[in-house]
Amino acid sequence: MKEKRQTKKPKKSPAKPQATADQTLHIEWPWSMTWMEYVDEMLAFLKTQVGPGHPLHRKKLYVSAVNKDADAWYVEGEKEDFYAIVYFSRKRKCGGKLMPRCEILADWDAVLQRFAADHAEAMSKI
Repeated sequence: MKEKRQTKKPKKSPAKPQATADQTLHIEWPWSMTWMEYVDEMLAFLKTQVGPGHPLHRKKLYVSAVNKDADAWYVEGEKEDFYAIVYFSRKRKCGGKLMPRCEILADWDAVLQRFAADHAEAMSKI
């Protein structure tokens, strides 16, 4: 009869990879989701507000959320990684015309952090 060879487990097995952090955008107050019925109208309006020289000019966008308190919309690129918040009550000159201010968010993590920070700030004022 052959003797069974015993295998030894290493004393310190490598740590299991931790689950990645939640990468879901949680749209919470003061932000609210955009109603699908209004997205086309909103995009048409946005196009009338931005022109040459504005960072959103000629971009294919989708309006995902609205912050009524800040008079702002969160927009994403339809086919590219592009994230921005458009402030309609704050204007700046672009190409000689006043247009809505735009805050470009660097990446998806920046979007998640921004929405979480806005929610935390809004909740702290209650």
